[in-house]
Amino acid sequence: MMWKQDIYVQVKQRNDKQVDQWRDIIKHYNTLEKEILTLRLENASLRKSSATTSSSSSSHLLSSSVGNQQQKEQDTILLEGKKRELEEKIRNLEKELTDSYRHTSTNAQLIIKTKHDTDILSVENLNLQKKITQQEETIQELTSTLSERDDLLSLTQSELSALQEKVTRIDQRNLKLESENTALVDRWMKKMAQEADTMNTANAFYEKMVEEVNRSESSLKLSMRDPATIATSTSTSTSTAHPPVVTKSQYLATASFLDCTCIIPSKPKRKLVAHAAEVTCLGFSLSGSILASGSMDKSVKIWEGMTGALKTTLNGGAQSVMCVCFSPGDEHILAANNDNSCRVWNADNGRLRHTLTGHVGKVYTAGFADTNRVVSGSHDRSLKVWDMSKGYCIRTILCNSLCNDLTIAADGHMVASAHADQTVKYWDIRSGDMIHTDLGLHDQQVTSVHISPDGHAILSNSKDNTLKITDIRTHEVLSILRDENYRNGLNWNRARYSPDGRYVAAGSVDGSIIVWNAMTSKVIKTLHSGTHSSAISMCVWNPMGSAFASSSDKDKMVVMWE
Repeated sequence: MMWKQDIYVQVKQRNDKQVDQWRDIIKHYNTLEKEILTLRLENASLRKSSATTSSSSSSHLLSSSVGNQQQKEQDTILLEGKKRELEEKIRNLEKELTDSYRHTSTNAQLIIKTKHDTDILSVENLNLQKKITQQEETIQELTSTLSERDDLLSLTQSELSALQEKVTRIDQRNLKLESENTALVDRWMKKMAQEADTMNTANAFYEKMVEEVNRSESSLKLSMRDPATIATSTSTSTSTAHPPVVTKSQYLATASFLDCTCIIPSKPKRKLVAHAAEVTCLGFSLSGSILASGSMDKSVKIWEGMTGALKTTLNGGAQSVMCVCFSPGDEHILAANNDNSCRVWNADNGRLRHTLTGHVGKVYTAGFADTNRVVSGSHDRSLKVWDMSKGYCIRTILCNSLCNDLTIAADGHMVASAHADQTVKYWDIRSGDMIHTDLGLHDQQVTSVHISPDGHAILSNSKDNTLKITDIRTHEVLSILRDENYRNGLNWNRARYSPDGRYVAAGSVDGSIIVWNAMTSKVIKTLHSGTHSSAISMCVWNPMGSAFASSSDKDKMVVMWE
């Protein structure tokens, strides 16, 4: 395997490196050993030769006495010289051998130390090798992870490119759809205007024809009857054909019980858990004996105006009830619903009389112009006038903005409407013409309007946390009502005049009720029920002037004050 081959190569390289350091010393040591051995052999040979020479000399002396004496001395001198030379050489060699032993010992110690260091280095080398192996494995894993990340990045980039192209196409499609939508809205508005004009023309033609037919029938009957009975017969037929149309001003003129001075309440009288969902609106009957409440639970509940006892529950709506009120004379109850319709019940028996359908948006507000006409305002940017005797729309007025509330003058002809475009608009519902628009009256959308009891001023409430009183004739702002504790938290928060027109009451987002003096614009009183903990949607005065009721949005509560 590759790792074994790598280890073998590394060990061989380490061995070669360590041997090279001592190669010359070992070679020199081996050479000295050989020379010492050679000298020892030569020394033995010389000693042997010397012994032989000595014996031969002795025998020669015995045989030749004088003749060879000189030769013997010369040989002896030579041998002694050679012997001394050999001994000197032996001493030198022994000294070199001693030095060699000393060097060998030193070298051995160095070898041992080097071996120890080599072992340590080998262990370190093995550890480093392991670390290198681990690092290589980590590098391989990281390389693999990096490759996967690169693949994922490439895939993500391709998906991003595809999504960007898709977003671009969607943006282009949205632009096209917005353009088409704008064109469709324009066409729809034109169509609605045409239909409104057509319906208004048809209604005018119908009314004209009815008048002509009635006139013809009356002329025919008068020609066939005795003149003495004409007056009596005519008055009798008129009274039996249709009930007389009564406006609010006519009813108020006959209602002597409404001539009162209002007293500002100071404490809660009744706390009613009125509905299963948020309470959105309240309305007293003109006599003050009945209180109606509407809720997001799709129902209208009828309560005793003084005791707070529940009388009946009116159902029929498919969505939230946003407005409830009584007709002049208190014969009928009207409710505006978020299911694009209005409903009219008989106040005595609770039977549903009419379901007024025709709006294409949420109906936030409605009211009686007189006993025979109802006006409704919707988020489809239109007002509609309904004939109560027939139950269908007799006029459509395009107002070009979401309608949050409306109020009707006592004569039943002029309507003021509150809109999300921060304006209050005035209409003549007989002709459908706009009388005036109060532009820039508020800085945010207007949530409610209410006409003063004397019919001379309009009270408007806005999300900019101010209330303004405007002269109906000159459209001049007469006073601005504000307070640091007052905050308008709902698009359907409605403020109301007191029956004598002296005070104005409005509910704040913190559950408190602020009462202002309508003439001086000063805060008279701030009421805390201890029950309302969320935004108050409406405050309404009892026409008797001695009390009023307030409704809380998310608390599902109605509080009656005294």
